[in-house]
Amino acid sequence: MKAKAIVEEKPANEPVAILGGGPFGRALAQVARRRGTKVAMWSRRPDAPIPDEVTRVASLAQAAEAARVLFLCVPATYARPILRELGDAARGSHLLIHASRGLEPSGIPMSKIVVEETPIRRVGVLAGPLVPGELEAAMPSAVVVASRFPEVARAAQQALAQEALRVYASDDLAGVELSAALMTVIALTAGLLTGLGGGVSTRALVVARGIAQSARVLESLGAKVRTLAGLGGVGEVFVTAQGWESPDYELGMLLAKGQDLATARAAVGRTSEAPSVARCVAAIAAEKRVRAPLFAAVTEILDGKRAPRDLMREFFVAAPTEL
Repeated sequence: MKAKAIVEEKPANEPVAILGGGPFGRALAQVARRRGTKVAMWSRRPDAPIPDEVTRVASLAQAAEAARVLFLCVPATYARPILRELGDAARGSHLLIHASRGLEPSGIPMSKIVVEETPIRRVGVLAGPLVPGELEAAMPSAVVVASRFPEVARAAQQALAQEALRVYASDDLAGVELSAALMTVIALTAGLLTGLGGGVSTRALVVARGIAQSARVLESLGAKVRTLAGLGGVGEVFVTAQGWESPDYELGMLLAKGQDLATARAAVGRTSEAPSVARCVAAIAAEKRVRAPLFAAVTEILDGKRAPRDLMREFFVAAPTEL
């Protein structure tokens, strides 16, 4: 199915609920409000600031009552207990679009966690080259919403699409979820090698090798490799591998300075999905005998088994001729 974009001129009447009060959740709420969409927001932190004209709700049950269309904007690390609680109030009539970039250690993506923990079956993922600050400032951008259910993408388009934000639809849910997750590790690697003295050309090599290896991983999992070339893959890593508001890139920079993972995570102050994704993908690649050395090397660095400087040597001294 070809990706299509719409820009609605009339505001949608159907309200939405944003689950998650972090920078991306707040930015998405502002986008929806500019569209004329009524927005309710729930946050794990009751004192978290919320945008003007957005209604704060105190519980997930209230969020589910406030809107049929739900946007889940929390890291995969915290998702399962939140979804389990949401499941007590959610109904099969709800539509849920998540913005997670993570995977559970066993490789389970967010869409499957939603189905396991709630009665919601119509699930989608939102991905793309999104910078919260630029969304808030209404700078021109685009996202893709992937789902096996066309009504999920339509609901996202009706809630968000406007002159400054194009919302494309895709039916490749698995491909977009996996692409977005894999890009977090490439962003971390770009930050790590930049912190070791690399420049723009270094980051370009990281992205090229990372995309090539990601394609092999996607193919081994039965996903559509061409999806990697879209907004949720190349589009997203174009932003994050440059460090723009990317916790993954920032984590890599701190690791390059010799900080251990726990210290670097605390210093970043935002959740990086890259460590859990790297470990998961390295395990999958080993099991399926897929050549993905970038993910294996990053995992060893995260686990303290290799020095960050080894990654630089691997990229430029002992690098094979094949990406």
